[in-house]
Amino acid sequence: MAKSESTVKINTVLGPISPDDMGVTLPHEHICSGYPGWNLDEFSPALDFKTIADNAVAKIEKAKAYGLKTMVDPASMDFATDPALHADVSRRTGVNIIVATGWLCDGVAINAYWKDRVPGGFDITKEMYESMVRALTVGRRDSSIPGIKAGCIKVGGSNPITDWEEKMLKAAAMASNETGVPIMGIDMVGGAAHTQIDCCLAAGADPNKFIIWQIATNSDIKYIKDQADKGIWLGFDRMGDNNPIPLDLKISNLAGLIHLGYGNRILMSSNHMNYVKGRPGKTSDPEWAAKFLPHWNWTNIFDYIIPELKKRGVTDEQVNTMIVDNPRRLFGGD
Repeated sequence: MAKSESTVKINTVLGPISPDDMGVTLPHEHICSGYPGWNLDEFSPALDFKTIADNAVAKIEKAKAYGLKTMVDPASMDFATDPALHADVSRRTGVNIIVATGWLCDGVAINAYWKDRVPGGFDITKEMYESMVRALTVGRRDSSIPGIKAGCIKVGGSNPITDWEEKMLKAAAMASNETGVPIMGIDMVGGAAHTQIDCCLAAGADPNKFIIWQIATNSDIKYIKDQADKGIWLGFDRMGDNNPIPLDLKISNLAGLIHLGYGNRILMSSNHMNYVKGRPGKTSDPEWAAKFLPHWNWTNIFDYIIPELKKRGVTDEQVNTMIVDNPRRLFGGD
């Protein structure tokens, strides 16, 4: 049963807020993260957190002009987020920031530690559940500021689901049910949305607390509809690049789903990565990104995607549902 909004509190990096305090929300963005192993490259530059934070603050201030009030950075624990950095950015901008706990799929996640415990007879499903709950209720250990609590769970999975992924997804379902926070899956490896959804729901997760991100990268609307019909939320992010399908097709598919009545189950975001740890890459090179990803930033939902949706007949009310009402409902549980 959904909790009433008067009792639900959402963990941000600066403390709990009410779902009604979320307002206009970008629910899948990244302030600072890095693929596992970035710190093992001897040529990875030293991190300058002040410069990284200054850059994030400047970008968020631009998005605030469109009413942005909350940002979710659901990078998993193995993607090297920095809760103290997020707290600094939140304090300076006045924008609520929510971070995550959890792990991604085999081949991406740092999971050798958990796998090594299995031959010793340890129940790693229980242990991962305990670890997630601690991050959600006590605070994440990877922060120089104690007590910064995660506000959601990030997971990933393959197609088919591996044994470790199944254990991790079951742990996520258990932790979500205990704490009431949403689970954020990601169609990271292509066509793996349904395996994560089905595994979590089979483990007892509330479909109303599960969202699958990067679903926009699928061109098959029937596949997307089939996932939504399971009662979960659709996360339309990657709405700033042409990978792996053209941005125009993503926008047209999104508009089509809204016209089919799915707008009250969709959240929108860009999945923009402000800073990527490690050696400079294409997306972390401002000049390269500006040339080849002109719509990949924290204002494009407002100044490009929404106008394009309106050209396709989407109304202001339907837009407001996706960027205000739906994030509140996902996190608030109604």
